[in-house]
Amino acid sequence: MSPLGAPALALALLAVTDGGAPEVGAGAASAGDGGAGAGHTTGGPSARATARVAHTEGMAQLKAGDVQAAADLFASAVDNEPGNAAYATDYGFALGKLGRRAEAEAALRGAIDKEPHRIYAWVNLAEIYADDPKRWERRDAIIAFLEKGLDTLKDDAKGTFNVTLGLANFERVVGRTAAARKRLRPLLATDADPPLTRAQRKRALDLLDAIALDDRAHALEDWPRPDVARNDAAQADVANRHLNTGRADDARAIADVLVQRYPTCRGRWCCGRGRWR
Repeated sequence: MSPLGAPALALALLAVTDGGAPEVGAGAASAGDGGAGAGHTTGGPSARATARVAHTEGMAQLKAGDVQAAADLFASAVDNEPGNAAYATDYGFALGKLGRRAEAEAALRGAIDKEPHRIYAWVNLAEIYADDPKRWERRDAIIAFLEKGLDTLKDDAKGTFNVTLGLANFERVVGRTAAARKRLRPLLATDADPPLTRAQRKRALDLLDAIALDDRAHALEDWPRPDVARNDAAQADVANRHLNTGRADDARAIADVLVQRYPTCRGRWCCGRGRWR
């Protein structure tokens, strides 16, 4: 899982709708998303009412922990009001939690097309990209796209901060730790304008700590390594498949055995945000 999903860097990942539904997700509720409430609407009064009811019920299911039911209800809301960027954002969030990355990306990019200042669509995309097993192959295109988000939100301090953290975290998980550190530095400057709140500063510092830990993990790769038995190398491949299909506990169980068996190969067997180092 990306650190953005952890308490240290918790983010409110769902957008506020025009109906006043509170944001929920990995962090505390927030009150707004780039200014636009529901985006453009295209359905008639009956369709909009149906969409609103479906979305409200979906939020309730999400809070109850039933992400699949929430996704189905958000899909209904989007079907009834396809021009609503907030509904599309929430649908993309739920799809991402279900591991349906391609569909989540399409929904969130669609929300951005409808309302480019939809902060949480950008933030959710950064989170999904950070966990995508194909992120290394796509990293240049992803970074360019998220930088486009920063440019779009440049007059929005809240949006700039959240997307900067998302982008820096993405750069971290694809090994560009120096770029990530450089991106965070202006946020933490003593003369930063606007200055960070205490909570924002903590999130930025926690991400810097994660970058430092990754750098130390990379340094371990220089340790002398023994020859690895073919069967154990095959087990590492099995663990990697478990990791990429969401079976983190199964992957960790295999990794624990390998670390004990090859203590000086710790850098190789450590889970590296979606692949083995």
